[in-house]
Amino acid sequence: MRRILTFLSIFAGTVLCVFIFNIVLYSAVPAYRYLLEGLVADDDIPTVTVTDVPKVQEDINIDNAVIEPEVKPDSYYKITYINNDSIPLEGQPSEAEHVIVDKEYHEDCGTGKGYWVITYDDGTTEIE
Repeated sequence: MRRILTFLSIFAGTVLCVFIFNIVLYSAVPAYRYLLEGLVADDDIPTVTVTDVPKVQEDINIDNAVIEPEVKPDSYYKITYINNDSIPLEGQPSEAEHVIVDKEYHEDCGTGKGYWVITYDDGTTEIE
């Protein structure tokens, strides 16, 4: 057990000394620094060069900015069209027209939208 602890302490001390020696060489010797940077350099990594040249100020006028509305394809909107016949405003409805007897609203679960179930005088129903 004593031999294992001695070996581990010597090994850890050697690794620590090599690590500190590399740090000292990196900070003191520029050639060693360039060598290490060349070894770990990757050409695929984009780099940004900082210059003291002032950037041209763009003239941006927020007051005159045009906001473009979001354009969605026609298939996005699910529109159902209902036959809208003209309803006479005065008098009794003609025989061809149905009279609405009941109109119930049913909400779809979780969508926040719903539909109307319309019942006519002859017993037919329609979903709107």
